[in-house]
Amino acid sequence: MAMETCAACGNLILFGAQFVGAKPYCPNCKPKGIALQALEEAQRNVRRAHEAYQAALEHLRLLPSDPVRREQALELGRRYATWTRRAHGQAGVTLYDEVALANDIAAACAAATSSAPPSAATPPSPEQRLKRLSELRAQNLITEEEFAAKRQQILSEL
Repeated sequence: MAMETCAACGNLILFGAQFVGAKPYCPNCKPKGIALQALEEAQRNVRRAHEAYQAALEHLRLLPSDPVRREQALELGRRYATWTRRAHGQAGVTLYDEVALANDIAAACAAATSSAPPSAATPPSPEQRLKRLSELRAQNLITEEEFAAKRQQILSEL
């Protein structure tokens, strides 16, 4: 005689155990088992969608100017919002979700640009350097010899 223990209430089931997945349930608890299985599946879907969305945001941080990565992050964010809403008995992505996704994407792009090392200021062109040198000579801040030597150095770098 095959006896099973109900996964929900713990009662022994002599005959007629009803399985939901691999777990046995008594006839009274089978709806609970189905609901529990659906809840577990929804939680797995939400977790997977969240992980995929976070990975997409990380990829976006690496290359924030890539429109393909932005679209991927947005699409995965919408999936995450959809699964989260479904898990709570709601339907569809709301305007609130869209704004939150836009904020996440903007923050990922901003974080990438703000965490980039500051680039060194572009050095002045030879023309700018010669002009500045002439100004210094006109103001008598350097001698004619210093002017000629520095001018020759700038021209030799070309």
